[in-house]
Amino acid sequence: VVMAASAGHESAAEAARSWNDGRPDEGFFLDRFAAAIAEALLRHATATIRAEFLQPGERLLAHCSPGCGKWSLDGQSRLATLLGANGSAVVGGFASEPGEMSLGPVTLLASGALRPQHSMLAALGVTRRIVRRQSTSPCRRCDLERCRYRRVPHCTDQPLTREAP
Repeated sequence: VVMAASAGHESAAEAARSWNDGRPDEGFFLDRFAAAIAEALLRHATATIRAEFLQPGERLLAHCSPGCGKWSLDGQSRLATLLGANGSAVVGGFASEPGEMSLGPVTLLASGALRPQHSMLAALGVTRRIVRRQSTSPCRRCDLERCRYRRVPHCTDQPLTREAP
């Protein structure tokens, strides 16, 4: 299963407006909220697929996204193509440049980044094998060791412990 999720152009514009108006706290929190919205949209879509489309005995694997963990950002163009992206359009007030691909309100830039920011492309596998339940934390499932946004320690084979103050 391949899907795209986005918090939209409006959230990025409003966060930038807050920063430019000298309200960095508001801009920062709006930016982080938009990131959480994109992740929540993927979780909601995954739950909907699981509840409504899987056949008996099928299981949905956790989503993976290009640029996260060991999957190179080059994978974005393959997912965009699978989603029916085309190379020329006007999206969200932006005209596509050479090398860009339009996915409706989301544009894949030639660099591999997505516009608007806080957009994600993801792939999910469907299996009939029994799958060990994974953590609900996206950071627990991610193998990107040096992520500056990591919310939990990287080592996934040991329980979380609190260090003494």
